[in-house]
Amino acid sequence: MSDLCAIVDYITEAEHHIRQAEILLKDLEEAQSSEARRLRACLYIAALKRLKRMIETHHTADERDETPQPAAILSEAPRFRWWPAPRMAIETGFFRRRAG
Repeated sequence: MSDLCAIVDYITEAEHHIRQAEILLKDLEEAQSSEARRLRACLYIAALKRLKRMIETHHTADERDETPQPAAILSEAPRFRWWPAPRMAIETGFFRRRAG
């Protein structure tokens, strides 16, 4: 997305999709559609608006400066928990092999 003209096109396309989604939501409300369908349409509109905001943020970042920003520094190392075994089961030997 480094080409600024392409980013402007993406923003225009996002605005178009948001308008279309709002028209569809209005049609759903007029047709007295179920609340679940209207809620799903609202969630899609919110997601489209977030994507448009992300594109705009990227657009303004490209205009400001093209130097990369430093990565965020975490306060502590993340704890990777790929095994959901409880600590008590490990300490009591629940997972030991049985001789047999």
